[in-house]
This record gives sequence, structure tokens and C-alpha cells, in this order.
Amino acid sequence: MKKLLFISIFLLGTLVSQAQNASAVFFSENGEAFTVIMNGLRKTISRRQM
Repeated sequence: MKKLLFISIFLLGTLVSQAQNASAVFFSENGEAFTVIMNGLRKTISRRQM
């Protein structure tokens, strides 16, 4: 019984951890280009890259 409970909890934990997704969305209300610095890296966002 303990083994079944452990396996169930382990499988549930792995499913939850795989479901996580990291993303970031940046936008400008007027549509002008801007620069975002994430993790020390400079990213230039323009309409062409969208």
C-alpha cells in the first residue's frame, strides 16, 4: 500500500513539473520598438520580429 501511494505521488509530481512553461510577453501600446534586458542579455523587439 505504501509503495502504491509513493508511486502515485511520484507520478503526479512528474506530470505537474512537466506541465510548467516559462514565457514572457512584452508589448508596447503605441507599437514603437523597445529594448528588453533579461538575464543580462539585451533583446531588441521590433514589429518585424513579431
